[in-house]
Amino acid sequence: MGRNTAELYQGMAVHELHGVSPSYEPLCRAVAGSEPTRALLDTLPRVKRQPNLLLGAVRFLAGPVDDPTSFLNCARSGPVPLPTRLPEVVWRAGFDLNPLQAHRDDRRWLASLVWPEQIDRVERLDQALGLVAADPPRLDAGDLLVDLPGLLADAPSDGTLVVFHSAVLAYLDEEQRSRFTDVMRAVKRTRDVHWVSNEANGVISGADMNPRPHGRFILAHDQVPVAVTGPHGHSLDWLP
Repeated sequence: MGRNTAELYQGMAVHELHGVSPSYEPLCRAVAGSEPTRALLDTLPRVKRQPNLLLGAVRFLAGPVDDPTSFLNCARSGPVPLPTRLPEVVWRAGFDLNPLQAHRDDRRWLASLVWPEQIDRVERLDQALGLVAADPPRLDAGDLLVDLPGLLADAPSDGTLVVFHSAVLAYLDEEQRSRFTDVMRAVKRTRDVHWVSNEANGVISGADMNPRPHGRFILAHDQVPVAVTGPHGHSLDWLP
């Protein structure tokens, strides 16, 4: 019987990497001690779980290999319903009052908004913008309080429609947030739509709670809190 995933990565750190690779040794120890990461690896065939494949894949994708915290970039706790496969996205669209594009000047501006110490976020942003540039989604100039219903009307009727926003409604005043809630309720009366929000406490009506640590966001589904999150995606604490 082969070793389990924790033993595999701990053994790699102790017997092969110690004194040889100061970068990879702590990464393998971190994987061995991370239950969510091990659970994700355990969804793979046993032969695909080996440390060299994971570490090589991260380097191939220009991911961080010099810091275990960045390597395991989203700490998770609680009964997180991790998917077993990626969803099939059949339609995607978005809008903004001033939509930014994945070209050089806008990329520089977006990267400038990332805190200077968070190199992993800059790298992830660059990778994401590369994907967007290669396969641009529909991105309209519009006002979410006015134009959202028209945008959603273009979505295929046989798909699962999801409206998602993160750190958006904080830029609206209280009256505008109330209007957006009215817009979403009106849309839901005409079509089955999932409203997924990731906003600070007090922003989404009905999704108020007192997240800990202070400053965390609240992930909500149709105004019902389901998790407490790190504002920049570094943590996901699922509620019981």
